[in-house]
Amino acid sequence: MEETVDVVDRDDAKIGTATRREVHKSGAWHRGIHVLVFNPRGKLLLQRRSAKKDKSPRALDLSVSEHAKEGESFEEAAARGLREELGIEAAPLSRVLKFRMAYGPGDNMVSVLYRSEFGGTPRPDAYEVEGLVAVGAARLRSLVEGRGEELAPWARELLRWYLRLPSAVEEIE
Repeated sequence: MEETVDVVDRDDAKIGTATRREVHKSGAWHRGIHVLVFNPRGKLLLQRRSAKKDKSPRALDLSVSEHAKEGESFEEAAARGLREELGIEAAPLSRVLKFRMAYGPGDNMVSVLYRSEFGGTPRPDAYEVEGLVAVGAARLRSLVEGRGEELAPWARELLRWYLRLPSAVEEIE
């Protein structure tokens, strides 16, 4: 059975439910989360998306990027994403930003960005993630500026915001 998500308006008020396929086809607003996971040395873990992904296969992405399932809170979705994508069972989450952004054609989301630190060894799900890369500030800026490996488009925009560069991120709160 296909995953169902909450359909929301631009201000995040729930107005219905639909499948992921339906919201991407119609352009309806729906919810998502992202987590920036830093190691104890202050390096950001980026995931390389699986070649099996329908959007931006093999591109570098944020540590965790997830759709929120129907009835799931942003924080619950973030904890699930850490578990499912990186095999991290418990890590502190700090809310950084709530925003809206067009992620691509027909993909409009109200999302929350979280920050976390993790000193253990992640166990990424091989279906979702091909690998992890820990990047420091200089390499992160280089990636965001388009030098080197490809970043997923939403990851580039969120990292531009994080680095205080102009971005498509529209802050809500």
